[in-house]
Amino acid sequence: MATAARRRYPAYAASRAVWLVPAFGLPVYGWDQLGQPLHIPGAAWAGTAGLIAMILAGLCVIPGLFVTLACFAPDLPKMLVPRKCRAWYRNREDRYGYKKRSRAEQRASSYITDRLHRLVNTADRNRCTGCGARGATDVDHRIPWSWGGLTILWNCFTLCANCNRVIKVDYWEDFAGRAHWGSHFNKTYRYQAHEIFRRESRRRWNPVRMFRIAWAVGT
Repeated sequence: MATAARRRYPAYAASRAVWLVPAFGLPVYGWDQLGQPLHIPGAAWAGTAGLIAMILAGLCVIPGLFVTLACFAPDLPKMLVPRKCRAWYRNREDRYGYKKRSRAEQRASSYITDRLHRLVNTADRNRCTGCGARGATDVDHRIPWSWGGLTILWNCFTLCANCNRVIKVDYWEDFAGRAHWGSHFNKTYRYQAHEIFRRESRRRWNPVRMFRIAWAVGT
């Protein structure tokens, strides 16, 4: 209800595109300060090509910076902590071998908010990252929370119910490509889970996905 009410205000609708001002303004300013790169006397198209190249670079970089400051600012200190340290802290045990944090406390810590859920669905256009099915609504952690993954946009992707059932919460791959899984993972789905993880990794750096996130932040 609150989101629908805010959309009635023109100023609120305009705020969705506020990041477009630096995305276009900074490249134009930089192009002018650098002496109009690629400018050739008598060839106006060369200078225009340099300006277009810088604007395209700004559209690839500025949305990422905007989303980082608008959505990840509270999570930046967490991102500085090594993943192994986060995994150890979340799975630490007492002297008797019992987890110090109950399952309910773990779920509360890894909880995906409605806003994050909406942003992830908008970024992926409600399409499953694994199979491409439309109408997917489940949100998956690329690096599971129990393995030190964070509940942020960089680590969350939309999956359908079938793909989410395959990858579960116990499968991930490190930088060397080695697969890791927990006791709840069905090893018969290993190759399917590998393909889902690879598709999530490729989509993670997709500038078009970041563009959609930046547009949806104001909603």
